[in-house]
Amino acid sequence: GDLMTFTGTVKNQGSASAGESLTIFRIDIDNNGTWDVEAAMQSTGILAVNGTELETWPSAWTAAAGTHLFHICADVTGLVSESNESNNCTTQIFTVTPPKTLSVSAFPSSVTANMIADSVITATTSDGASGIVVTFSSSRGATDTFSATTCTTAAGSCSVFVKSWTSGTPTITASAAGYTSGTWTVTFTDVPPVATSFTVSPNPVTVG
Repeated sequence: GDLMTFTGTVKNQGSASAGESLTIFRIDIDNNGTWDVEAAMQSTGILAVNGTELETWPSAWTAAAGTHLFHICADVTGLVSESNESNNCTTQIFTVTPPKTLSVSAFPSSVTANMIADSVITATTSDGASGIVVTFSSSRGATDTFSATTCTTAAGSCSVFVKSWTSGTPTITASAAGYTSGTWTVTFTDVPPVATSFTVSPNPVTVG
């Protein structure tokens, strides 16, 4: 997952200047009542009446799919004498959705490089979406020939054909906007040699 940065604004809502303090940030992964991540406390400077300061916790957590909760609490160590000690903390539930991906398969995965035999390349979306335009490419470029370089998914998948004159193991890549690309390796084998035989008639041959 991506590294996530969090920010929070500390505001002095009292009637007098507030001295320096410390602000804490932590995360309850899966929102199950346990603090799993506690980042380094940030120093908050002197705040005038209605003054604010933005605190930042860069790259505080590597995102994981699920529903989580973060908690920010100002003056966590009680350095500031306040008229109201009950409004220093805030929490917020947030959801991380898994990235959408494309998976790729080929059947058969090994075919003869004779521009007749082909392999069916199928791309499948992780969310089963229809109407997604998928683009195909080969690591060998124009050496390999596709029946079409794009297809549009129906019920989450679509297919094209690929064939080649040249033996080798190209990597086929399927990509689409908003999805992590998928790859598959296809093997093109050499055309087997043609066995030939000759019959001489009559046999033996008499000369002269």
